[in-house]
Amino acid sequence: MEYECPVCQCASIANHVGDRDLLDIECLRCGKYRITGTAETMLSRREISEDERLLLSMWIYENQGVEFSSDHIRRFPKVSKPSVHDRGLRLIREFARRNTSLGEEVKLDFVSEHIRSSSTRISREKYAQLAYEDQEKVKAIFELMSLSWCRNTTELIFLINDYLTNELGWLKDWMTTGVTISPEGWIHLEEQEYESADSPIAFIAMWFDPQTDRLWAEGIEPAITGAGYRPLKINQEIFLGRIEDKIMASIRGSKFVVADFTDQRDAVIYECGFAQGLGIPVIHTCRKDDFEKTNFDVSHYPFLIWENDKIEQFRKELKEKILALWGEGPYIVQDDEADG
Repeated sequence: MEYECPVCQCASIANHVGDRDLLDIECLRCGKYRITGTAETMLSRREISEDERLLLSMWIYENQGVEFSSDHIRRFPKVSKPSVHDRGLRLIREFARRNTSLGEEVKLDFVSEHIRSSSTRISREKYAQLAYEDQEKVKAIFELMSLSWCRNTTELIFLINDYLTNELGWLKDWMTTGVTISPEGWIHLEEQEYESADSPIAFIAMWFDPQTDRLWAEGIEPAITGAGYRPLKINQEIFLGRIEDKIMASIRGSKFVVADFTDQRDAVIYECGFAQGLGIPVIHTCRKDDFEKTNFDVSHYPFLIWENDKIEQFRKELKEKILALWGEGPYIVQDDEADG
């Protein structure tokens, strides 16, 4: 049925989920998610600003298929936007994904008289009145806005034209119907790739403290090795020179990073941001009783939550996530490593 998205109030489609107090939502802005009846009621009764609704919407877009509950609403003040540079990177990576050959224009279907430059949403009534072709154009605009955390087309045009084209030179021949990635843009994208797509290394960013010893020994390490990758924990490595140089080099050579935010360590935050700046994927984890403290620019990412008495469950979840994202790796634990 046609519906108004409970989160962003944009045009959407909703269906009841069996006998449960749940709705399946497919929204132009949020994408696909589920919402509980309690959460929908809270959203309708609480005074939530347009900016807060947009942050919630963009978080949902990042976590497609999430079951959105009242707990998410209680935590929503902690959600914050990525940096302007990160938002620009998201766009150029999406353009590269759509690109079929060098020098070719990536079609955007950007122009639509149906969305005002300052508008953050389109009503279900207005969307329903559009022809199918125009609906697809509107949908494409909202997908790009959600991807780059833009509140409206004014912000989207700023990122594409002013930032990526004029400031960085990563795009050229900017037109409202499409963009072309410049040679500088391709060079930057290639430099952002980690050294080897076949790397067996998983860099571990975490708090080195007795409180996390069990997390490492019974959770992170066996999950990663069980999935076929080699976990690299910097305090277990022998090296010469500055530790900072070793950390940066290790991250550059890793396939992915596991970052545990327990105790909110500055080093973990920095290493996580460095990896993401290189385009290296990060799996975020945190101890349950510390998760509420993550009030900086990571809150919008999905987290694997662990508890001291449920480490085995965490290990299984981490291993399953690694296998789902990258498949089984080539690393085989040697007998002397397995013996400790």
